[in-house]
Amino acid sequence: MLKDEIAPSKSLYSTTFEFGTMGDGLLASIDSVKRTVMENQLVHHGSNNKQTIKVLESRYREMFYPSEQKCPDKAKEDFLQAMEGVMKFNNIME
Repeated sequence: MLKDEIAPSKSLYSTTFEFGTMGDGLLASIDSVKRTVMENQLVHHGSNNKQTIKVLESRYREMFYPSEQKCPDKAKEDFLQAMEGVMKFNNIME
């Protein structure tokens, strides 16, 4: 609605991309939820064990900032493929 109000003669294509780092499938989804729940528990209830804190924080961080280079490389490859599809769909490129 805002686009129509501000620039009615322009076209708009809106999208989002989700780049998972935990892998596909049920087990990866369960692991992701488990790490999130454990991090949430740590934030709200803390821990007296420094090693536990270190491990849980590391596991949670790994979900968003993977240490393996193949994850960012794959995300970049997927993003470029998606952008090419968007541009072809909108006749910006052949």
